[in-house]
Amino acid sequence: MKQNKVMRDLQRLLETQNFKNEEEMNEFLSKYQSEGIPEFPEEVLNTREKAEDKVYQAYDTSKTKGIKLAEEALKLDKDCILAYQYLGEQQNNLNKAKHYYIKGIEIGKKKFGGKYEKENKGHFWMIFETRPYMTCLFNLSECEYISGNIDESIRLIEYLLELNPYDNQGVRYILSSHLLEAKQYHKYEQHSKANKDDGGIFFKFNNALYEFINSGNSLKSINLLKIAIEHNQYVIGKLDKKSKMLSNGYSIGSKEEANYYCEYNAKNWQESKGAIEWAKTVNK
Repeated sequence: MKQNKVMRDLQRLLETQNFKNEEEMNEFLSKYQSEGIPEFPEEVLNTREKAEDKVYQAYDTSKTKGIKLAEEALKLDKDCILAYQYLGEQQNNLNKAKHYYIKGIEIGKKKFGGKYEKENKGHFWMIFETRPYMTCLFNLSECEYISGNIDESIRLIEYLLELNPYDNQGVRYILSSHLLEAKQYHKYEQHSKANKDDGGIFFKFNNALYEFINSGNSLKSINLLKIAIEHNQYVIGKLDKKSKMLSNGYSIGSKEEANYYCEYNAKNWQESKGAIEWAKTVNK
């Protein structure tokens, strides 16, 4: 979140300038590469910016103080989506979390829907102010999945990919898992083909599972699984166990990466008859 604050300050800084060309802008930015982006004093900020800064502060303090800061932000700006994002993330109750995310999304649709969406669809993430809205959409999709509403979770993720096909949020991986779980195999095949050059763990193992579901112990399914195992040797041993929550970050081929994959996909393997036993045989 600190990086987001820096980017917000950079955007504010750029908005104070009137560059004649790209060369002037690059020259201006080079000055701050070594010096760092200056923070704006509170007295020069508008109400919306003051509210956002309170939420950035909330992310850097305790939960109790953070919630208070987010509530103060909403008193300054009732349409501060970032505050609703933060408050949703602090909830232990799923319905309360959904309430905050839905509030943020409702505001986002008013700000970024209609004509705005038509003009900017395809690169939403590159417009910094849309990011809290997109984060609320993703967080709500996770809540819907946990609640058992997988079709709604899929719909929200597909919408995010319409807004930002470059997928800076990484939702294409989760979508691949949800489509398999929902047995939406036609959609899965289209999604997999659209991401055929993706080298991530999700598509490697999910493509192997999908092929096993289609053709069983075939040469193609075996080859796909061997490629996946070369990517991460730990996944097979974790598929029939209760998946662990993702730690902060992971490296390619690590146990943490395997945990991340299994968190979303162990159920798919467990519910596909004979899949885990087959995978263990291939892994010998």
